[in-house]
Amino acid sequence: MKYKIYISPEDRASNVYASSALWNGHTTNEKEQMGRCADYMERGLLRCGSFEVINAQYGNMYDRVKESNNWPSDMHVAPHTNGFNGKAAGTRVHCYPSDRSRRIGKLIQDLSLIHISEPTRRRGI
Repeated sequence: MKYKIYISPEDRASNVYASSALWNGHTTNEKEQMGRCADYMERGLLRCGSFEVINAQYGNMYDRVKESNNWPSDMHVAPHTNGFNGKAAGTRVHCYPSDRSRRIGKLIQDLSLIHISEPTRRRGI
């Protein structure tokens, strides 16, 4: 059985937090960078052979949630960045309030993000 993973990257090109960043010498934004992140996630998941993936870089948040629920996905992943106030940093995983969802969230927090965020910068589940 293949697990169904629905990837719904942030689509705000106007995110000021990311707009001053440079990518290959050009300014970038959250939509562009999270789209790249989603593309890498999709390729990695498909390479494993155990997943069906929808990489939804279209529509709005409400349409994506409806599509994800109707599919139905086993996991809905919504990568995005937070600008906040400069004091908060690191990674945070939000999960559906179920034991299964929390176990998956803990795996993501503990294992997958080890290369992205130092343990002291992980903000919990």
